[in-house]
Amino acid sequence: MKATLLLVASLLVYALSLGAGMWMLKDRIDPQASFVQEGRAVYADNCAGCHKIRLESLPDWHSSDARGHPDLPQFDPALHSWKLPDGMMVRIVRAPTGERNGPATTVHGYGKGLSESDLEAVLAYVKLAWPEKLHLFQFDPARP
Repeated sequence: MKATLLLVASLLVYALSLGAGMWMLKDRIDPQASFVQEGRAVYADNCAGCHKIRLESLPDWHSSDARGHPDLPQFDPALHSWKLPDGMMVRIVRAPTGERNGPATTVHGYGKGLSESDLEAVLAYVKLAWPEKLHLFQFDPARP
């Protein structure tokens, strides 16, 4: 009886994990998509002022400002942004700082200034800096 219950519970956890992974996959933005060049232009016009043209940032980006918000990080593989689902990254950039349900940041929020396509294009451009192993990690439905 205990073995059967343990097996059923294990299968349920596995199914839920797989389902969550598949849900995250639907938010996937392909870095090889045709709109990468558009993303480069949108990034240069809207993001590079803080994140720098080479996806870098302040040397001490891991510290916090006076309000406790983290300084703007770079988007290269050294940052944890590749651990976040694409949909979450788009929501963080879209929503004004005080209205988001994600990490508190100093990002202005471009919900009204940039279209969904613009935000996805920027993320596709940013993801070009990531090695393939990070893309595989980001979308592995079996990882916790």
